[in-house]
Amino acid sequence: MKRAKWLFVTLSAALVLAACGQGTNEEDVSGAEGADSEETAEEVEDTEDDEADAEEDDAEDALEEEEDAEEATEEEETDGAGEDDSAGEDEAAEEEAVEEDEAQEDDVAVLNSVTYYFSDDQLMETYRVTTDQSVTQDEQGAKEVLEQWIAGPDRDGLMGLVPSNVTVQEVRFADGVAYVSFSGNITEANLGSSGEMMFTEQLAMMMAQFGYEKTQLLIDGEVPGEFLGHMDVSEPFEASASSQYSEY
Repeated sequence: MKRAKWLFVTLSAALVLAACGQGTNEEDVSGAEGADSEETAEEVEDTEDDEADAEEDDAEDALEEEEDAEEATEEEETDGAGEDDSAGEDEAAEEEAVEEDEAQEDDVAVLNSVTYYFSDDQLMETYRVTTDQSVTQDEQGAKEVLEQWIAGPDRDGLMGLVPSNVTVQEVRFADGVAYVSFSGNITEANLGSSGEMMFTEQLAMMMAQFGYEKTQLLIDGEVPGEFLGHMDVSEPFEASASSQYSEY
C-alpha cells in the first residue's frame, strides 16, 4: 500500500514537472517569436528611414543642381548683356568719332575759284589765272595748289618756274606765316635774278589766298640762307596786292 502511494506521488510529481517544463518552453518560443517580430519591425523601420533619407538627399541634390543651372544661366545672360553693352559702346564711340570728323570737315572753310600765278614765257611779267578749282582752306588744300602750280599752266604763252621733278614736302601754318618746304632739287632751277623774284612773288601770292600774307621758304625742311645765289630768303617774304597782276 505504501509502495503504491509512493508511486502515485512520484507520478504526480513527474506530471507536474512536465507540465511546468512545457509552459516554460512555450514561453521561450513565444518570447523568441516576439523578439524576432520586434527586430523585423525595427529593421523595416530603419529601411524606411534610410529610403526617406536617400529620397531627401536626392531632392536636395536636384534642388542644388537646379539652382546651379539657374546661376549659370544668369551669369551667361549677364556676360552676354555685358558684351552687348560693350559692343554698343564701341559702336557708339565709332559713330561719334565719324560724326566729329564730319563736323570738322564741315567746319573747314573752302577756297573757291583758286587763283594761280604764272610768268609769261619770256619771264617778263607775272599773270593771274583764275580757275573753278575748289580746295579746303587749310594746309592740305595749300599743298594741293602748290603741286598744281609746279605742274605748270595749261595755257599757251605762260610757263612755270619750278622744275616738274620738285616736290612739295610740307605746308605748315604757324604764327601768321605759311612755311613751305620743297625738295632739295629745287636748287637746280635756272631762273636768273628776275625769275627768282617772280618765284617768291608767286609763292607768296598763292599762300595769301589761305589767309597768310607772309611765306617762309624751306628746302628739305630747313631755312636756306640764300636762294639760287641771288636772293636772301632767310626771312619770310610778303605778298603783294593781287590787283598788281593782270588776269591772263
